[in-house]
Amino acid sequence: MSVSAHTNQVGGSTISDVFTDERRFLQAGFPWQGVDPIPTRDPFTAFVGYSYKSPTIRSDHKSPTDYARVIRKVVQNDPRKATDVIYRDDKDPSYAFIMERKDYLLRDYSLFEVLHPARFLSDLEDCRAEAQTQARNRLREGRVSNGADLAQARQSVNMISQDAARVLRALNALRRGNVLEAARILGLSWKRGRYGSLADLWLELQYGWKPLLNSIHDNASLLGKGGLLAGSSVKSSAQRQTSYEYTDVRGRDTISVKCHGGVRTAYSAWVRYPGIVRADTLGLINPAEVAWELVPFSFVVDWFIPVGNVLQSLTATAGLEMASGYTSVRSQTDFHVSRDGGGTLHMTLFSFERFSHTNFVLPSLYGSRNPFTTGHALNALALLGQMAQR
Repeated sequence: MSVSAHTNQVGGSTISDVFTDERRFLQAGFPWQGVDPIPTRDPFTAFVGYSYKSPTIRSDHKSPTDYARVIRKVVQNDPRKATDVIYRDDKDPSYAFIMERKDYLLRDYSLFEVLHPARFLSDLEDCRAEAQTQARNRLREGRVSNGADLAQARQSVNMISQDAARVLRALNALRRGNVLEAARILGLSWKRGRYGSLADLWLELQYGWKPLLNSIHDNASLLGKGGLLAGSSVKSSAQRQTSYEYTDVRGRDTISVKCHGGVRTAYSAWVRYPGIVRADTLGLINPAEVAWELVPFSFVVDWFIPVGNVLQSLTATAGLEMASGYTSVRSQTDFHVSRDGGGTLHMTLFSFERFSHTNFVLPSLYGSRNPFTTGHALNALALLGQMAQR
């Protein structure tokens, strides 16, 4: 646990402390000359810690149980110390006095006003959706998309035959000593020719040859491993982390809020129907996934919202029976305040929740954590180049 609590007892508990703001007159002009400084003390009470721990749920020590832990804590509370000159009668020095001040920022802020920002909570929900969807998909180790490959078989055959003819024509051009013609045939010319452009070849490599070769490799691996037997156990887990921060100004105070957290989902299951498991591993029982693969430019949508992963996970649990599972959510928000002239305050909120599952959680859509990768950028440029040449 990243934050220590003042107690480990079950239930809710708070602790408070007393702080004292001070005013002290160090020097005075007429008519207070020669009068001893009289300090002014202004004590106040504030919460400095909160702890909540859910009751322990007894289990078979193998299955996870529901659990919650919340900690609020004042980590740092340094007062603002300053010396003020207070004038009377139009800043006449003879009617002025000097006052030393010590003010605690905790008087103006409450430990319980530290909350997880709405934007951060929204990001955590995205993390939850991805972790639960990916954990379902990882129950199918080495899964291949033969259904989509069969639906696109004609396109694959045409791609292979056209590329083979292209390479043969280029070799013939090289034998004749015509390097420029060979480059044009292979699409290595900046001018668009009969055999397409560099953009066409790049997209063909990314979304034609690479998936085809990966499918061949994965099918060969599956043949070598064989299928799962009835009663076999399978496990999977997935996690995603997120962070968020912002800065705000409130009067003389600068407020900085930093959040970080993550979600983890884990499943344990056993094989009940090996035939169904095998069919889904081969990608043969999910028509929604096949239909999505056939939608033009569906891969562009997947850059931002991985619809394909969600559709794939719909049948990832077919033929399996749930043994145990859980989703845990961990989050921490640090609330920093700094005041002009000095004084700092640091409060933190830590929370952890674990939800046990008796059934596989249905997948839901989520946003991609990093849609603007280098590969996606190159593919986008190739798409734009291809569209501009039409």
